Amino acid sequence: MLTCYGHECRLPRGDLTYVAFRTAALATIDQLQLTDDLEGEIAAGERFGFLAAVPLLAPIDPIVQLDLLGEVWARQHVCQLIEATLLDAAVVYAACDAAAHVSHTRIELIHLYLREGPRRVRVKVRPEMTERFEALFDVFWDDIDFLSLSEWQDMPAEQVEHLKQLLRVADDTPLFQALDRGAISSDFGQNLRGLLTKPEVAEALELGQRTGCVRQPRTD
Repeated sequence: MLTCYGHECRLPRGDLTYVAFRTAALATIDQLQLTDDLEGEIAAGERFGFLAAVPLLAPIDPIVQLDLLGEVWARQHVCQLIEATLLDAAVVYAACDAAAHVSHTRIELIHLYLREGPRRVRVKVRPEMTERFEALFDVFWDDIDFLSLSEWQDMPAEQVEHLKQLLRVADDTPLFQALDRGAISSDFGQNLRGLLTKPEVAEALELGQRTGCVRQPRTD
């Protein structure tokens, strides 16, 4: 289970977290499908996938975004407590943001996503869930420092380090390592178990290949 602040706060394992992660995953797959239907005719520089909510991570290929989501989901479901990284927090934030947006604009999509999913949920899917998704992240992680990191990239290194110390920003190394990931991990499908069905994983991989986003799996 993911925690923060020396295991003081924990990301819940309940239905709401599942709904947020599944909505983020399937909304990203839907965008991959749209890209495939348009034969790649997406405006230059346009970013998509659930991580578009975090400017620094927006350039990551959508299929790799799903890989990152799966890794966080898998760590959330191990027995031991795992202190979350800033990357984990950014992924959780983006998943909650995606779910909040879909619940506010197209609540019927969440109903569809859940009807075809591997898990039955008791949570009531209503438009007012938007605030519950936002609160889910706030309870787990009480800042959004990772949203400002992209604005610091053009600053002198000394100034950035001063700002990080002043604002007590957690180690951001995993965030920048994620930007360099050009391929999915070998555990892509395994990590998404319980979140996506096998046909959905296969669809994501096929769409990733057709849109040029899937490369040889990473083995580390």
